[in-house]
Amino acid sequence: MQTKNPLSEKFIEDLGLIHIEIEKLKKKKIGTYIYFLSFIGIGCILVYIEKDFIQELDLSKSSPYLKYSEFAISFMVILTGFILFHFAFKRLIKYREKKKEVKSRKAKIDAVLDKHQIKYSCNIVFGEKYHGIQDIIVELKSNSDLLKDSKATYQI
Repeated sequence: MQTKNPLSEKFIEDLGLIHIEIEKLKKKKIGTYIYFLSFIGIGCILVYIEKDFIQELDLSKSSPYLKYSEFAISFMVILTGFILFHFAFKRLIKYREKKKEVKSRKAKIDAVLDKHQIKYSCNIVFGEKYHGIQDIIVELKSNSDLLKDSKATYQI
């Protein structure tokens, strides 16, 4: 009588896909932090420069139109700085939420594998990207018959 394999094809596919997500996040990490620091830096510079300009603005010496236009321009520059802060934090938060989600999914998969005392290694090769579609080869090697060595190609 043959025993049923508790690790389904869907489980093995999920294992490959989660490793693809992990590798994609690793590739995005540096770009995300550079984006964050750049936008925060530019935003700080804009706010700091215009803050000083508004403090030095003498509204009593110039014509009403000129003083309000100078104030409006300074206000818009400061607002642009704060909008840059928003974009910087939005991207960073989105990256961290995705990372947390992937870690959670990976922990669930690892819990199942630990339950069956399965150790494995995963090798991922990213192919060329054509028209937005990329071939990714995932090669799994395992110490158990429950998780057979496999090589799968995904198109993402």
